Amino acid sequence: MLKLTQEIKEKIKVAAFGGLKKNTQHDKTVTVCLQTDGKDKVPVRVLILPKIAAPIEKCGISCS
Repeated sequence: MLKLTQEIKEKIKVAAFGGLKKNTQHDKTVTVCLQTDGKDKVPVRVLILPKIAAPIEKCGISCS
């Protein structure tokens, strides 16, 4: 598990795919550094989301 320090909370509006109803949620942000092939470090602010999407259950699609 990463031990990252929360910086700020971002307010975002989220809707399900194809949905018209939007919910507002406040999510944590942190900055992580990505290292390039040239060894440069690039800071990137990212959202920490508890769940990106709920699992699709019993949708009638075969995954075999």
